[in-house]
Amino acid sequence: MSQWMTASLSRKVVAVVAAVLAGASLVFLLLFVSLYRAELEVERSMASERINRLLQASLENAMVKRDLDGLRAIISHLGELDGISGVMILNPDKEVRFASDPTLLGQVMGEETLDAHTRFTSNEHGREVLRSVNPVHNKEVCQQCHGDIADNPVNGVLFVDYDADALRGKAMSTALTLGASGVAVLMLVLALLTWSLRRMVVAPVSRLSQASTRLTAGDLTVRVPVHGEDELAELGRSFNKMAATLEQSMAALRQREEFQQALIDAIPDGVRVIDSGYQVVAANAAYAQQVGASRGSDVVGLPCYASSHHRDGPCPITLVTCPLHEINANGDAIKTVHQHIRANGEPFFVEISAAPMTIRDDTGQPRTLIVEAIRDMSADAEISHGQRLSEIAQLATGVAHEIRNPLVAIRMALEGILRKGGLVDGGTVHEPATLARYLSLVLGQIESCIGVSERLLNLTHFPAEGPEVVDVRAALEDAIALLTYEASVDGITVIADLPDSGTAVLATGSEIRMLAVNMMQNAFHAMPNGGSLTVSATVSNRQVTLSFKDTGVGIPPDVMSRIFDPYFTRRADGVEGTGMGLTICKNIVESYEGTISADSEPGKGTTFTITFPEA
Repeated sequence: MSQWMTASLSRKVVAVVAAVLAGASLVFLLLFVSLYRAELEVERSMASERINRLLQASLENAMVKRDLDGLRAIISHLGELDGISGVMILNPDKEVRFASDPTLLGQVMGEETLDAHTRFTSNEHGREVLRSVNPVHNKEVCQQCHGDIADNPVNGVLFVDYDADALRGKAMSTALTLGASGVAVLMLVLALLTWSLRRMVVAPVSRLSQASTRLTAGDLTVRVPVHGEDELAELGRSFNKMAATLEQSMAALRQREEFQQALIDAIPDGVRVIDSGYQVVAANAAYAQQVGASRGSDVVGLPCYASSHHRDGPCPITLVTCPLHEINANGDAIKTVHQHIRANGEPFFVEISAAPMTIRDDTGQPRTLIVEAIRDMSADAEISHGQRLSEIAQLATGVAHEIRNPLVAIRMALEGILRKGGLVDGGTVHEPATLARYLSLVLGQIESCIGVSERLLNLTHFPAEGPEVVDVRAALEDAIALLTYEASVDGITVIADLPDSGTAVLATGSEIRMLAVNMMQNAFHAMPNGGSLTVSATVSNRQVTLSFKDTGVGIPPDVMSRIFDPYFTRRADGVEGTGMGLTICKNIVESYEGTISADSEPGKGTTFTITFPEA
């Protein structure tokens, strides 16, 4: 019942109004009954007073005529009237001298007061009555029997008892009639109130409620019909204005969101925004293309480690530099290199530049997001590969120079043999010792060409599937031999301080040779006006230490911390490099549990120190 009542505004209002009206009607009914009863008492008192005057006249007449029997007859007849329970006349001593009930004659009413009054009380038989008491005053005509007026002001007291049940029944009947009329009026008022409420309050509020529900569901075009100028009509107009404003605001918000998405989609590098729970909250088209998604919204809501690394949980911070973890710990922007995985499972390297961004959430509290700019290094790897081919072309130039001289010597030796052996221009045959010397010279030069070719092959062949024992002295000698011509062209003297054969590390020969070539070429770039480079290797405490010490321009202290970063380049010879040389060297060294460091003094030179565990 309570739920049914509270489910409707009109029912609640009608119930409240009905309760108020019922309570008010009950109060008014009680007041009416009380007032009606008091009015009856006054009316009966006035009637009793009239009867008293009549009896006084009759009494005076009977006293004058000495007709006491007539007086008794009047009292007896009066006591038989409807609504009158009894009539008595008491003398000033409260003794009953006349009574409609003969049994009361002679009794003394000691508890009664003789002053004029009318009130409800119990009679001598215990019945409730409305008793009207009226004194009969002494007059001149009565003084001959009752004495002087000053001594006896009252001759007697008239008691008239009215039936209280009849009075109460009449009052109750009147109250019931009034109550029934009130109920009828109340029902009519409630019916009219219900109709008015439904028409003027409930129906407009219901339309507002339905419109609010549609608005909450996302229908921003909803409006409510408005009629009249009352408060509910004004509320409807305010609702329509609010809905129109909200529709305009949402349209503007969608336009801003589309602009922002188009803005980040126009950025060629991948961009994604990550919250503190590793969830991607925004991404651009370039990032979606990197990971193989159709659009940026396809990765929104996914964990960052799932969309880019195909992991079920966050990346281990001991193995991967997590931008979210590092920024939360330090608060500074970072740059790092990751290996992401495309949708088809293909891995690729990216450079990530990440920075924090603070916004406020719906509750006004600050919220920190991580913005990542993700650069696909595949294209840069092609550029790096082209750079490496260019450097190999420089090596090839040196190799060609190295091979040309032996070939010239071979040609001259063969020409001498042909001439001296009589095979050309009618020459005579010489002794075998002379021919043997020429042939030995040819063999030595051929072996020199073969050695240069082998060094080039050792540098360029693919790495083995796993680490192998690499002779450090042989690898460094090959690198020095390949760069001898380039060093002579640049005016650089290469000084070698190498260990005995047998000093070895676990790596791959081509990568150790490439490491040495890169370190030496970096040193050449740092000496655009010539100088000297000392290449040395030592063994101590089961560690093999390689050292490349140049006399170049040195490295400024403000860039020393960035020399191993990808794409960072600052060549002294003015040539724009790729910035990947030292990064590749660092990766090679660390892949074989080695370390690489640099010590430099601007204007005096730089020393790179590399250590490997001894094999």
